[in-house]
Amino acid sequence: MPKPRSILDLNAKHNLHECLRRKASVPIKTKSDCERLATKMRMENCAVSASTLYRIFLDSKSQTRPFITTLNEIVKYLGFVDYDAFNKWSQKNTNIAYVNDDHKISKKPLESLLTINIAMANYEALRVYFDQFIDNPNDALLFPIGKEIYTASLKYPKSVDSFAENFSDHPVVRRAFFELYADPEFRIPSYSKAIQLYIENSYSTKYNLTAPKQAEIFGRTMLLKHAINKKSKKEVLRRGYNLYNSEKLSSDVVENVHFFPKVRYHFYKIVYLYFLEKKNQQMLFEQHVRDKCSQWILSDKPENLRVLLHTILDIQEYLIDKDCFSDCIYAIKNLLKKEQFVLDNLSKEEILQLINPNASAFVNKPLYNFKHLA
Repeated sequence: MPKPRSILDLNAKHNLHECLRRKASVPIKTKSDCERLATKMRMENCAVSASTLYRIFLDSKSQTRPFITTLNEIVKYLGFVDYDAFNKWSQKNTNIAYVNDDHKISKKPLESLLTINIAMANYEALRVYFDQFIDNPNDALLFPIGKEIYTASLKYPKSVDSFAENFSDHPVVRRAFFELYADPEFRIPSYSKAIQLYIENSYSTKYNLTAPKQAEIFGRTMLLKHAINKKSKKEVLRRGYNLYNSEKLSSDVVENVHFFPKVRYHFYKIVYLYFLEKKNQQMLFEQHVRDKCSQWILSDKPENLRVLLHTILDIQEYLIDKDCFSDCIYAIKNLLKKEQFVLDNLSKEEILQLINPNASAFVNKPLYNFKHLA
């Protein structure tokens, strides 16, 4: 008996293409892109060949009738149980999340209802909208929501304070906006206040929030990074004290949080000690972090390696021993070559731009440089 096939309608195909593009950080425009995507999928035990991906998404002569088993394998990579679950989501979310994406309908892009409701402070409607995703917190679904909130915050900055006051405790907004679309450059006005609310609401009992201490570390490292960017000694010392002298955030807690905040926690402490002018402590701590760095590299996870390299280069000017992490940098660059990131002949600024782990950095740029940290 032949295997059952399915016809992909245009909306489902578009949403499938878009979710894959965001998850894998691959544009899916060429055969080479399909090969890169297939490699990334294999790394997560999802076996779909590059030629199959090409036929589904790029071959105009091909009839798009893939096997159901193939579609199930593809959406498994996106976090869905099977293609039927993805298709139900796709039909339900037609033209909601992607209105403001890269597909320009006219010279003046249309605004989605999500953006309009943020601008109008229509919080009753927004809460109903966000509540839909509480039971299915899949990053592939939350990325476009986070991007929409982020771009709306840039366009309507007066909405940010009130929006954060109303939704900084909502698990969907916390994940989509504050985490997936974090704004470490603080382009959004009053973002410091929004992050402070995110930190304070990490311990809220209104929703079933998980890992509150991890969220606090994430938020406090964001605020410390902003102070470092401004080179404000007074603010660095204040933010650093709140982070590194908290009884709640012990070393055991830090070791068990997500890789991203854990790495930033350790490297930003080097900068904190620099501003404290405690040279001996800083030298010892640089070596301590250097030893940890050698262990972190062994994970060989591309997204972790990019975070690690970006963070090292970002704080390099504050190191007492400028060569402390030279071996780590060399090893990471070699490992990233497997992901087609050839960094040997690039300047420090070019590398920082290319491997930036923050999705918000690519809102107005191609997303293929971004690997989300699910």
